[in-house]
Amino acid sequence: MTNQRRFRSRSGFTLTELMVAITVIAILAGMLMAAVIPAMSSARRTAILMEMKQIEQSIENFKIHHGFYPPSWVRISNSANPGTALLKYINRLAPNNREGEVVSGSNRRIDLWWQNVGQNIDHATGQDLVFWLSGLLKNKQYPLTNGVGPGSYPTAYDDSNFERDVFYEFKGEQLVKNGLVASYVQQANTEAPFLYIDAGSYNNGTSFDGYYVQNNIGTPFKSYENPKSFQLITWGLDKLPIDPDNPPANPTQWGVQTASGLVNPVLASDKYASDNLCNFCDGMLDRYLSGTFDSPAVK
Repeated sequence: MTNQRRFRSRSGFTLTELMVAITVIAILAGMLMAAVIPAMSSARRTAILMEMKQIEQSIENFKIHHGFYPPSWVRISNSANPGTALLKYINRLAPNNREGEVVSGSNRRIDLWWQNVGQNIDHATGQDLVFWLSGLLKNKQYPLTNGVGPGSYPTAYDDSNFERDVFYEFKGEQLVKNGLVASYVQQANTEAPFLYIDAGSYNNGTSFDGYYVQNNIGTPFKSYENPKSFQLITWGLDKLPIDPDNPPANPTQWGVQTASGLVNPVLASDKYASDNLCNFCDGMLDRYLSGTFDSPAVK
């Protein structure tokens, strides 16, 4: 009887033993989370960078096929006559197109398309990237309008009713649709777009776009990263391009310039900007902003 009581008395945990076990489990869980969270963040960042590489190759394929890099929409929209500026590129990819024909008064097809679609394409959200890589039609007579008028224009993401000239298959869950146009974001349910800036738009007369080397000692805005091609930028895991509490005077400008003509410097101390991902800085922008990135633009 005594032995049975002793056995029963030793069959459970004491309060002290339970507390020790819970403490050990909590420590192990904390150690596990400390290892898992950075690994998950690194994996998400790598996935975004891999897709950026794929988009970058699609842009290169566009150039191989058409002979020019897609122009950033800001350059077209800031032209004196956007319809004519766009038609210059449409003529290059479809020399016999009829988008320049007059169809209403003095309005050409391309002018009406611009009024209803083109002027609504937002460069700051990367909608021009979606347009150039998936919005053009294989209809070489009407690569923009398909020969129809306002109200029936094809969208940049409709792959069921129109045969499009697709250079990149944008994932549906990452497309943010807005009428006839769409942005492409770095992951579903975010507002962090892939931003495309071609070299020709870095000085369009009214604004500056893209990143510039910090230690330029010559004429301002002549040392542009990827000066003969383009920049791809997206906002990283924090999904923010700059410090929202301390933004530059004009957050649509991304110039970094410390010679004469300083424009909206984005500093390495801005953790939001340094988290940005780009195709010209070996991943994150932090090394670029801290001056540790060996930029070919300063060689």
